[in-house]
Amino acid sequence: MSQQLEIAFKIRDRELARGVLKESWAPFNYREIVKVLPLRTRAYFLGPSLIYFPVVTRLKLERREEKTYQAGSLIIMPYLNCIAVTLEGWKADRYEASPLGAVNQGLENLKKLKRGDI
Repeated sequence: MSQQLEIAFKIRDRELARGVLKESWAPFNYREIVKVLPLRTRAYFLGPSLIYFPVVTRLKLERREEKTYQAGSLIIMPYLNCIAVTLEGWKADRYEASPLGAVNQGLENLKKLKRGDI
């Protein structure tokens, strides 16, 4: 049976956003991320449309059929070894990505983060 996990994005113990990781969308990456929870990482931006968070586990590309993502998509980007959130519509041209879940609350708060925030 496929699982999903609710997650929270926090900075200094203040919750910014909530989302969900879906095992059925990326089974390998889901299991790898769950093993290293809770994650403590920094925020980085790839232009205005994507924020990413490097992780300490190896990720791999799964399900490549999606090339465009809506705002609030949680994706895996193996080349950068990170979990990313699309802040607006984003097309995976240069970087390959796999869907992992969605942010369902607080997307606007993630847009306000600064590079390097923990």
